[in-house]
Formats: sequence, C-alpha cells, structure tokens
Amino acid sequence: MSDLEAGSWEAADLEELQALIRQLAGKNGWGARKIQAELGKLGFSASLATVSRYLPKRAPGRGKQQRWMTFLRNHKDVIAAMDFFVIPTVGFRLLNIWFIIGHGRRRIIHFNVTTNPSE
Repeated sequence: MSDLEAGSWEAADLEELQALIRQLAGKNGWGARKIQAELGKLGFSASLATVSRYLPKRAPGRGKQQRWMTFLRNHKDVIAAMDFFVIPTVGFRLLNIWFIIGHGRRRIIHFNVTTNPSE
C-alpha cells in the first residue's frame, strides 16, 4: 500500500496521486471525501487534507449559471403570472377571481370574476 501522507511520498507517487485525484474529480464530479475513499480502495492512503489540496480549483460563485433574479429581470417583458382565488362577500356568496398580470410593466392583462366558475 502506498503511504502518501504528508512528507512520506516520493515524487513519482505524488505525481500519480495528483493525476488520479484530477481524473476522479473531473470524470465524476466527486468531492474530497468520496475521492479519499476511492483512493483507499485503490491502495493509496491519503488524508482528506491531501486530497483537498490537489483537487482542481473551482471558480468562486456559480460560474456562468445565471441567478434567478437576473433571469427574471432579463425576461420580464415576456413573462406573465396568473392566479385564481376566492373571496367571500358580505352576503356570504363566493366570488371566483382569475387574473393574469404581465411582469414587464405590472399590468393586468386579463381578469374575470364569477360566482359560478363552471359556467
């Protein structure tokens, strides 16, 4: 079993370990704990800190993935929301209300109020 703990490996072993960590992280997207476990199955004894040290650095934040608020801001002119709700009246009747609102200018695009929604 290769002992790859801090200060006890040779240059060839270190290069092999680094390549293996990069390969496992790249192909599988695994984190340090999973890679450490897999290295153990392959006969390497590496600490979690060692594995973490040689993992490829990931860009901070979410990368090129767009945040939800940015998406809404970029598409507000073509997004609409609709809602349906019931309001009781003073005379104990129920008003069924349905409306559609456009996000761009926050305008009501369509609405309907009825006491009998099946008509």
